[in-house]
Amino acid sequence: MSHDQVTRLLSGQINSSTLWQQVKPLIHEIYCDDGLLIIDDSIESKPFTKTNALINWHYDHCTAKSVKGVNFVSSFYYSPKYIELPVGVHYVLKGQEQIDKQG
Repeated sequence: MSHDQVTRLLSGQINSSTLWQQVKPLIHEIYCDDGLLIIDDSIESKPFTKTNALINWHYDHCTAKSVKGVNFVSSFYYSPKYIELPVGVHYVLKGQEQIDKQG
């Protein structure tokens, strides 16, 4: 992927469907029986940024606590003979904030 394609993806101009259409021909070229679909959920910490639908509190299972940041799910096709290609990304958006009145 070119730098411009990555920029469009991060700015929201490319969604998972658009990304898949772009990488699908490459996947068909490099497909092998040992290939893997890797799905990963990640949190990019943003502790000093104001919360909104994208930047919010999420439970981080690596640190066993809630952290403020961007939570996203990414998927990659991995071919041991060739390369790893992104095939999808989904940003976790939170709607209305929930407040635990019992503390």
